[in-house]
Amino acid sequence: MNDIWTDSPEVKAIAQAAFPAYTGRKFRVCEFSSPMRLDSNWEGGSRSYYAVLDLVSLRGITIQENGTPFSNGGKIERISELPLNACVVEHVLFCGKDLGIRIYVRPENMTKMLPDKPIELTTHQRIVLVATRQLKSFARFDQANSYTGIGRSQYEQAKAELIAKGLFKSNGSITDAGRNAAGNTQLWALAQEIKAQQTVNA
Repeated sequence: MNDIWTDSPEVKAIAQAAFPAYTGRKFRVCEFSSPMRLDSNWEGGSRSYYAVLDLVSLRGITIQENGTPFSNGGKIERISELPLNACVVEHVLFCGKDLGIRIYVRPENMTKMLPDKPIELTTHQRIVLVATRQLKSFARFDQANSYTGIGRSQYEQAKAELIAKGLFKSNGSITDAGRNAAGNTQLWALAQEIKAQQTVNA
């Protein structure tokens, strides 16, 4: 199951309970997969911080620094099974850049956080969404055109339609709903999917 990007009040409350000093705006919910290592130490300017919380009371514990021979007695913290209505909260810093909060939950809790109804998308809309999520702005159209053959007018029309659907902001940046709709698909995989479908319909 893909990550769910969201800034819902529920998710913000979980993030705030785990990391009260966090002021960023990047939140996602992921399905917990065991066993999970909770290494937390600086390496190459990057680090993940972890907390384990109860989803009802929003109380829990912060995982201390671990993952090196010089911290936590050399012990690496792990979690093999996530209790019912519990979550693991991770704050990721990569080379000093905030990559946001990731909340790991059991599948049944993940299902509760899914959008009520999937958004229907045209092929061109999917191409633009995936290109925007995957690439820097200067490369998006050229790569989308190279992989799928989408034209400039088709690309721009799809962008306008995505804004109307709430999947893009008015400035063309992708929203959380847009990230969810794009999923983890890559342009090359989407191009293969489109080609296979065209072959079936031929």
